[in-house]
Amino acid sequence: MLHWAGRLGSWDLGIAEELLGPRVMHLRYDPLKQGLADQPAYFTTDAFPLHTDVSYVTNPPGLMLMHCVAPDPGKGGLVRLASCDDALSWVAPEVANTLRQPVFRFLYPPACPSGSSEKLAILAHGQWRFKYASMKFDREFSKAIEVFYRALLDVSQTLFLRSGDLLIVDNHRMVHGRTAFGHHTNDQPGRHIMRCYVNPSD
Repeated sequence: MLHWAGRLGSWDLGIAEELLGPRVMHLRYDPLKQGLADQPAYFTTDAFPLHTDVSYVTNPPGLMLMHCVAPDPGKGGLVRLASCDDALSWVAPEVANTLRQPVFRFLYPPACPSGSSEKLAILAHGQWRFKYASMKFDREFSKAIEVFYRALLDVSQTLFLRSGDLLIVDNHRMVHGRTAFGHHTNDQPGRHIMRCYVNPSD
């Protein structure tokens, strides 16, 4: 994965580790961390809703690389992907206009004291950012966000990553999520994904 990351662009994203996490993050169930409020949810076996990563910074990473070390033996943990542009084509103009308004704040990770981002648009200059569960906005925009999220679900597709697979996701155009998966046992390792971010080269 790191070989491909270096060929695609730069790992040096200029984002502090408390906001981004380690350069290479191991996404897998950790029973010692899953119950802690200040730990990211990717240490659990829970499903993830569709989202873009690191939406709370001004310049989120352009690409996300996911290398499957081990899939879930029970065939859970499917990656869900959706094109934001495809979803946009299904919503009314007034909904699309709401998405372009800089009226959304994106929450920082649980352990970060910063709180939330400045007010940002979901779509600006062709770049998307979206994380329904971690966005703050006035109630008047709720309906538009719900409509757009349903459109994302409607156009989404699922993918089962096998051991050795490498998935490259455009974090400025796509949202991703996952289905829930089972707990591992000592003799049967569970789902294990390695993730890193890259800003593509010009």
